[in-house]
Amino acid sequence: MGDQLKGLIKNIVLKKIVASLGITVLTGILILTIFIAMIMEILSSVPVVGNSLAEEYFRDIEAIEAMGLTTNGLINPDKIPIYTKYESESIPANQDAKSKSYKVVREEKTDLFSLDIEASDTNIFNMEDIVIDINNTTYPYRLWWQALGGLDIHLTSATNIDDVDAINTMAEELKPVFIFSFTDDEFKYNERIEKSTYYSEKKYEDGVLVRKSDHQEDILTLTPLPYLEHVSTMFEEISFSYKYIKLESENWKYIHTSSNETDEYRITPNGSYIYLDDRYILKSGYAGERDILLFDTYEKIKVKTVNKIMQKYDIYTYEISENRSNNNRFIEFCETYDFDGRLDLQNKTFIIDYAGFLPNSYDFIYTANKALNYNGFTMNNGGYNGSESGEYEVVDNLESEFIFPIKFDENCEKKYFTISSPFGMRTITVNGIRTTGLHGAIDIPIPVGTPIVAAASGKVIISRYSSIGGNMIVIDHGNDYKTTYMHLSKSFVAEDVDVIEGKVIGISGNTGKSTGPHLHFSIHENEVRIDPVPLLPVIHK
Repeated sequence: MGDQLKGLIKNIVLKKIVASLGITVLTGILILTIFIAMIMEILSSVPVVGNSLAEEYFRDIEAIEAMGLTTNGLINPDKIPIYTKYESESIPANQDAKSKSYKVVREEKTDLFSLDIEASDTNIFNMEDIVIDINNTTYPYRLWWQALGGLDIHLTSATNIDDVDAINTMAEELKPVFIFSFTDDEFKYNERIEKSTYYSEKKYEDGVLVRKSDHQEDILTLTPLPYLEHVSTMFEEISFSYKYIKLESENWKYIHTSSNETDEYRITPNGSYIYLDDRYILKSGYAGERDILLFDTYEKIKVKTVNKIMQKYDIYTYEISENRSNNNRFIEFCETYDFDGRLDLQNKTFIIDYAGFLPNSYDFIYTANKALNYNGFTMNNGGYNGSESGEYEVVDNLESEFIFPIKFDENCEKKYFTISSPFGMRTITVNGIRTTGLHGAIDIPIPVGTPIVAAASGKVIISRYSSIGGNMIVIDHGNDYKTTYMHLSKSFVAEDVDVIEGKVIGISGNTGKSTGPHLHFSIHENEVRIDPVPLLPVIHK
C-alpha cells in the first residue's frame, strides 16, 4: 500500500502539478515533499486496529470501492476512519497489573498442599508485571462502525466529510457501558495456580542410611482476570456470572531423580595401608588429597547419594455464564433524535439496511435483526458461490461483449449457474394468472443479497421501483446497447450516474412480480431485446 501510495503521489504531483503549471523541478520537488508529509500526517491519524496500523481501514476502503459505494455517491471513504475511531474508542484499553506468587516451606511432604496459604504481603516472594487483555474481552460488545455508517448513509450525510453531528450523537448515546469486577488494581476474580514441590536427599554408606533431608515448597500464584459483570450495548443488556472450577490437575509426579556413587576412605584400626603413586596417599571425598602416615590404617567404603524431586499442581479458573435481554436504547435514540425529520421509528430499520452495504457487517446485522425482530437483508459481501448443478459456467478469459452481471466469491473455484427461464417464448402463472409471451431476458436464481455488477460501463438511465420489475436498473452503454437488472433488493445507483464495468450497482432480491429470488437480466440492441447468453462469457456445460 505504501509503495502504491508513493507512486500515486509522484504521478499526481510531478505529472499533473509540475507539468500543468510549468513550474521548476526544484519547486515540484518541494511540493512533493510537502505533499508526502501531509499524507503521512493523515496516515498517522488512521486508527490502529488489532495492533496493525490501518490494515482493517485499508481493507474496508478497498471493499467499499470494490462494491461501488464511492462511485455511486453513497459514502465518502474519508469518513471511514471517523467511524472506526469511534468504534475503537468505545471499548477500554488494556490495563497494567501484577501477578503475585506466595510461598510456604514445610519440613516434610504433605498432601495438604497450599490450601492453607494466606495471600498476604508477608509471604509474597515474586511479583510479575502483566497486561490485562481487556480490549479483546470487550471487543464483541463494541459500538459497530457499520451502525454509524448506516445512519450516515440514511441521513444522506455520508458523502460530506464535515457533517459529523449525527454520528457524534449516536456514538455518545449508544456507546457500550461496561461494569467490571475490578477497580483500579483491585481484582475480584483471579486465576489460581497451586503448585507443590517436594525435595528429598538420602545418603547411604555401604548400604546403610546415614542421613536424610527433605522439605516441601508450596506456591500459590494469583493472576488477575478482566471479567465483566455487566455490559449495556445498543441492543442488549448482558450480565455475567462466574463459577470457580478446577481447570487442570496433576497428582504427585517425579520430575527429577538422580543417584551418585563414590568411593570414600576413613581411618579405622582394623583398616589397611593404601599405596598409590610411590607414596602413601589417601584420596578421600572428605579430606581431598593429602600425605598419610605409615601407621594410619584406612578402609574404603561405598557412598551413595539419592536425590528425588516430586511435584503436583492444580489450576483453577472461572466458568462464565451470561444472561441476555433486549433493551430499548436504539429505539429511544430514534425517538429522541429525528435529525431534522430525517429519522423516525418508521424508518429506523433503514439504518440496519444501509449498514448491510458496508463490509464486515454480518455481526451487526445479525444482532440488530435478532434484537428488533426484523428480517432485514444481509448483503453477501463475498459474492455468489455458484450452483453445483448449474448447466452453465462463467469463463473469465472468454472474449465477450459484456461481463457476467453477478459477482462471484473470489474463492469460488467453478463459476456454475442456472438459467431458470431462458430467452424466448414461455407460459407462466403468476398470482393465479396464466400468460404466454416473449421472455426477453434470462432469469438466474441466486440468494437474496448477492452483489449485482454493471455488465459494462455506461450511464444509469433508470433506477426506480416498478410494480413488475421491482427495484430495477437500466444502463445505457452508448453503443446501441442497454442492459436491464430487475427484482433487486436494493439499488446502489441513482439516475444520471456514470458506472464502471464490474462495479456493484445493487443486490439481488425478490421484489416486484417474482416467483422467487433471482436476477432478471436483459440486453437491448437498438431498442430490441436480444438473447443475452451469446454476449456473455459463458459456456454450456
